[in-house]
Amino acid sequence: MEQYIDINGQKILLTQELIDSNPDILNKIDGKSAYFAGRARGCYEFDKIDYTVRKQEYKYILPLSIMLVMVMIVSNILSSKLVSLYGFTITGGMFIYPLSYIFDYVITDVYGFQYARRVVWSAFFSMIFFTFCIWLVIVLPPSKFWHLQSSYSIVFGNMIRTYFASSVTFLFSFMISSYVFQKVKVKKRGFLFQRILRSLLVSEMVDTGLFCLIAFYGVWPIENMLHFLVFSFCTKVVYEVIMYPIVTKRVIDWFKRAEQSDMLDSNTNFSPFRWEVDYNQDNNLFRA
Repeated sequence: MEQYIDINGQKILLTQELIDSNPDILNKIDGKSAYFAGRARGCYEFDKIDYTVRKQEYKYILPLSIMLVMVMIVSNILSSKLVSLYGFTITGGMFIYPLSYIFDYVITDVYGFQYARRVVWSAFFSMIFFTFCIWLVIVLPPSKFWHLQSSYSIVFGNMIRTYFASSVTFLFSFMISSYVFQKVKVKKRGFLFQRILRSLLVSEMVDTGLFCLIAFYGVWPIENMLHFLVFSFCTKVVYEVIMYPIVTKRVIDWFKRAEQSDMLDSNTNFSPFRWEVDYNQDNNLFRA
């Protein structure tokens, strides 16, 4: 709504630019016009504050993202070995892979789904690039005095399918995990364990089932695949439940205090194909 001030009987449109270019004009207006001038300044400053909140800089989002990518790539490398544990066959990556879910919970709860979505896509393309590099080095001709080409191909070449399966599985399961986590958070607010458990159960079913299908279908007998699926699912769920009071909750609480952030995706577009971050101060539940 346009506001005019009266100066010597002349009506002049009050704008922020007018005040900034001619501050002395404030000495020539009456009380009512001064009120409108103050309101104009307040709206101007409010826009600046709102912009600052939306573009809030975080100290730990980058190292958390890097550590998540590191865990995923190391898990892929360790998956080159199959391990027998109490009669069940699992990949070596199972010993470190569950740590990735802790990073997922921290990023989603502290920074929100919009940041988690960025991290998931970044990690996915990093894993695809890793897989491409492994394939490229395998197909390149070996040096004449290097005689380990066959061993290298056996160890890493046979894992290309597994690496690809891990990348695709990560994209789907972590995107779903963050989505379910924040949807439950919007409804339940304070029940951290409830949203972790619900997102864990859903994402683990997708993670384990999709990975088995892409990586091992037609390679392993169906019976072995089912054993792997059941043991892997149960192991990850039990691991996360045990880690919740010991590590996960404490880590999330620490990052919330450190970043002064506890984002709620009450007005977020949950499309996995969006990139922008448009939170404002109303989305932040953190209270010191």
